[in-house]
Amino acid sequence: MIVVSFAIARVLVHKYSPGFGRSKDYQVSAINTDLDTKKLLKYALKGLAVWLIVMFGIIWYTFDSKGTLGALRAFQLIYVPLLLLLVFGSWLCSGARLWVLSRAMKGRLTFCQAFVTGIAAEFGVAATPGGVGGTLIRIIFLRKSGFSLTVGASIIMADAILDVLFFVILMPFALIIMKNDPSWSSVIGRFSDMPLAGLAGVFVILLIVGAVILKKGSSWARWFEDSLERIDVARRKRLSSHLRYARWKSRNALVRVFGTTNYMIKNHFLSLGVAFVLTSIQWLCRYGVLPVVLMTFAADTSFLPLIVVQGILLVMSFVVILPGGGGAVDVLTTLVLKQFVPASAAGVIQVICRIFTYHLYLLAGGTAFFLAWGRLDKLFPPEHAKTG
Repeated sequence: MIVVSFAIARVLVHKYSPGFGRSKDYQVSAINTDLDTKKLLKYALKGLAVWLIVMFGIIWYTFDSKGTLGALRAFQLIYVPLLLLLVFGSWLCSGARLWVLSRAMKGRLTFCQAFVTGIAAEFGVAATPGGVGGTLIRIIFLRKSGFSLTVGASIIMADAILDVLFFVILMPFALIIMKNDPSWSSVIGRFSDMPLAGLAGVFVILLIVGAVILKKGSSWARWFEDSLERIDVARRKRLSSHLRYARWKSRNALVRVFGTTNYMIKNHFLSLGVAFVLTSIQWLCRYGVLPVVLMTFAADTSFLPLIVVQGILLVMSFVVILPGGGGAVDVLTTLVLKQFVPASAAGVIQVICRIFTYHLYLLAGGTAFFLAWGRLDKLFPPEHAKTG
């Protein structure tokens, strides 16, 4: 997923910023004129519209005149400051870990710049299909801070590896709790008939296809290029040559990114350790919203499994080619919540949680992104020397 995200982001960079990455002497101040910010906004509005439709269906399906309205009255507004604090803590840690990793690579990114980059990237993740907009925004902002494309992508890859590591470490403990909790056993049984293996298979297939395409001397890729040569339209448009060039550029870029990431892991272990602590706090804050909301409804459930399940659902949302997962996350989360609270309250709880874990990210992240985008030269002064 990390490699696929970077590859897509690289394509978008070349699409929206024609001169981006073609020359080491390219002036990054020119990239802000080509990014289609209107398209990002349209994606965000589409995601919001889809969510409204899905949540209307969920509320309609779970509505009960006494239970639903009673659940709304049961939610205590005194917890709102705590929920906002958790969200802000997540944003703060997101920027801090980016700042730590950038300092490890001898960059001049300030904490303020890292914080703005982190929160703006959250808008890109929430607003675009597969969350690729977040990768693109971070690459561009890191370029503006003076990093080369390779080093910037390596920082993002190291950042993503820390995310995966956090959930991998947490998962065994969560599985032990779920195994000994009858409520979670019901959840596992409920989802056992769903095509989760099929979704996992999509990831595996994408990785295999990516590996085959990018592998040097791949016979499958060469067969596909030769097949294109036999098609008149493809031959006239030189699609085979364009594909061969794209494979070469992408393969070389990924080799450089992996090399730089490996260097970071070997030589900046302490910085990675600090970033991992910040990563853990970030995800505990972000996905701690749901347990806190459940606590206000006096729902008794384990904390760790909820964190892991939300992380899995986030990854699944990247498969759905719609902003924010197209409402699939909301439906699945509501089905999980119905095992711990009455169905009439599950929809209300999901709406409350989604406001803090998605729509607040869209609103605050979008505000930060568009304000920063209009003042890139002030936020990232051009006197920054290029790093990497």
